[in-house]
Amino acid sequence: MSDTGSAVAILPDSIYLHYFKDVPLTESKLHLVCYLQNYIPVHGRLPVIVTFGDCCVTAEFYIVHKGTPILGRDLLAALNLRIVNGRIALPQQSTLVVHTPLSAGTQHQVEEKLSCAYGFLHKVKMRNNVMPVQQKLWCFPFSVREAVSKELRKLVQKDIIEEIDSSEWVSPTLVTQKKGGSIRLCMDLREPNKAIVIDSHPLPHIEVVFAEHRGAKMFSTLDLQSTYYQVMLHEDSRDLTAFTTHEGLFRFKHVPYGLASAPSAFQKRCN
Repeated sequence: MSDTGSAVAILPDSIYLHYFKDVPLTESKLHLVCYLQNYIPVHGRLPVIVTFGDCCVTAEFYIVHKGTPILGRDLLAALNLRIVNGRIALPQQSTLVVHTPLSAGTQHQVEEKLSCAYGFLHKVKMRNNVMPVQQKLWCFPFSVREAVSKELRKLVQKDIIEEIDSSEWVSPTLVTQKKGGSIRLCMDLREPNKAIVIDSHPLPHIEVVFAEHRGAKMFSTLDLQSTYYQVMLHEDSRDLTAFTTHEGLFRFKHVPYGLASAPSAFQKRCN
């Protein structure tokens, strides 16, 4: 149910234990009170991803001993939901889904999960006259296979990729080595990129950026962790990113590097 008087979203223990018991809670110092001003003990915070139509946001539910599940004002505003006659107005064929990308794990895993861009889901516009291409596996040297398997497990754990059985589009994968000795998986998306209609959103020119900062004396930098991965990819566009490895076939759930529409999509979101 929704509650325009509640600032936060709440779940009772019974629902948490039934659906999310393998996901550890984070500590909460928030003090909750009901409308009678009685204290409500909080067992912890549950980090989740909430999907509604094309809108996908990261959120937190506060776990309490008992009561009714509540969508607070913070989540209602993030999902742009309307209240009509005391109820959430859900358009037809739209479902509110609450899930977590984390399987059974540790508190360390909760801290490592990537955040998602609020209220944005990238759907790739495709050309209808380009036929899908299924490319073969490029063999990895035996010396890096174990490292590749480890990297794939890491991406699955972070909910960036998922394993699938088949796809009309299949791209090969190659491995490069970073300066620190670790590896980077690179998907050759040249064939899928031929079918993409690139967003015309303009990217800023460096000359314009310099001109706008003329006279400035203090500067700061922001290094976004796994920049494109913070943008969720629409379900209809995920098969376009399918890639093959010696571990099987996978596809991206977040926007991958190398996708032709990724820079403009991310720039549009940043603006």
